[in-house]
Amino acid sequence: MGAFSTTMTRTDLHLRPFTPELLPQVAGLLRHLWKGDVASNQRIFQWKYLENPHRASSPGIVALLHDRVVGFRGYFATPWIGPGQIDPIRILCPGDTCVEPACRHWGLSVAMGEMASRYFATDFSLFLNTTTTHPSLPGYRKLGFLPLATKAYHSAYRIANLLRYICTHSQRPSLESVRIRCCEERDFVVTTDPRAEQMATMAQRQREPWSGLQPLRTAAYFHWRFRHPRRTYFFYYAYAGGEMQGYAIVGLSPNLRRGYLLDFLDVDGASVGALVARMLRRRDVDILSISTASLGSSSLDWQSAGFKATGMLRRLERRRTGELPLLVRPVAPDFDKRHWLVAGVDTRDIRNWQYREMVSDAF
Repeated sequence: MGAFSTTMTRTDLHLRPFTPELLPQVAGLLRHLWKGDVASNQRIFQWKYLENPHRASSPGIVALLHDRVVGFRGYFATPWIGPGQIDPIRILCPGDTCVEPACRHWGLSVAMGEMASRYFATDFSLFLNTTTTHPSLPGYRKLGFLPLATKAYHSAYRIANLLRYICTHSQRPSLESVRIRCCEERDFVVTTDPRAEQMATMAQRQREPWSGLQPLRTAAYFHWRFRHPRRTYFFYYAYAGGEMQGYAIVGLSPNLRRGYLLDFLDVDGASVGALVARMLRRRDVDILSISTASLGSSSLDWQSAGFKATGMLRRLERRRTGELPLLVRPVAPDFDKRHWLVAGVDTRDIRNWQYREMVSDAF
């Protein structure tokens, strides 16, 4: 991108929904956020926004300075299901907000957010932000977002493993160095293959229906979700009599030494616990973590399984980055208390969500 003319000002700005011919420019702008080159960023954009089976009519809002893209705010859809519902509830996740350095402090982020509320209000009822940052948090608050839960983790680890993780935190090794060992036994499988149809079928058989909002686990969603161009996921499956009884999906930290439980489900009330215990015995990662926002909707006794709510890791992370919230807000521009109810569920209460980090664009 070339240099700005000193005569260009914010009065020359124009905001509108993204359209496909702008993809090369947006991919170039996103180098400030995603780091990769234009071709790599286009592949991620294509997967995240255009191949998403629940995609919105537009991936987001762009800011143009004359004909040049200087801002982008992305919104990707995630499917949820409410109690007694058949049709999916699509919730928009705002993220990937990027503004050309010369145009920062012009209020573009908030302006694009306000336009998104007007543009998406007819098709979506709720925004769920999972990746706010300290610089962006004031803008979200200005837009009316409320904190839903704190982004923090319960983690299982030994002190020696924690120290190893800390010492290698800045490393970015190749996937060949990952310690997770794939295997296929009669009742236990570890693989990089998302067995989407089996997971979706098992989700339909889950033991107890969730009384709030839960991710809609369909084969189409699984097939799309775990094709991220830059990430690899590991799938742990429990079987009995040839039929899947439970699964746990693990995403990895950049140094490949920390695992995050992105989704987990079973139909017998025991398979997830057995899978997690086996992960820890195998020592596949130095640290195994689960979002605290997922704990209330899980029947597993995480403390007995070895997960700590406090400890050295939590203190280090709180000191280094602080703790930020998950944020929620009705899409309607002029919302009132009625708009917080979706499928009869009060969406301001994390206890009404079966939150799983596979819905987050952090993974």
